[in-house]
Amino acid sequence: MSAPEWIKRIKIKWAIILSKHHQHCNRFPRQKLTNFLAFAANRQKLLIFRTVKANVWFYQIAKKSL
Repeated sequence: MSAPEWIKRIKIKWAIILSKHHQHCNRFPRQKLTNFLAFAANRQKLLIFRTVKANVWFYQIAKKSL
């Protein structure tokens, strides 16, 4: 699977997770999100999570859900 496909799948997955979470809670704990992303990156060995671009994207999504 190519990198763009991975990025697209991850973005869709996280958009769904964050939107579901947002329905139950007005605030998404930023530290918890960061820890979970780090865990997911280590578990799936996805370097995408460690790139600046991905970090910026996830930060923007988290910021929108606050």
